Amino acid sequence: MTSENKSPSFMECKECGWNIPEELIDYLLKEGTIFCERCGAINTRKDFNLQIETLESDKNLSNNLREMLLAAKNKSVAYTKKKLKERMDKIKEKKKK
Repeated sequence: MTSENKSPSFMECKECGWNIPEELIDYLLKEGTIFCERCGAINTRKDFNLQIETLESDKNLSNNLREMLLAAKNKSVAYTKKKLKERMDKIKEKKKK
């Protein structure tokens, strides 16, 4: 990998194999067409259907995972609060006796 190919991108120019940087991938997703910065070849969204589907499914998976972790954290906090309240109630009952 050369110094100009340090992008973790998995999309490459169909003509020269240059790794397309993330900014151009975002532009491709929005506009549908980009030009390779190395060779000038036109690359269209259609050329990368499989990679784009994978990228979008990875983003969805990431969002779903984030939502699951947040839900688990919220449940954990709620469970902890519930258990602390139960303990405090037991302590208060013992004091009353």
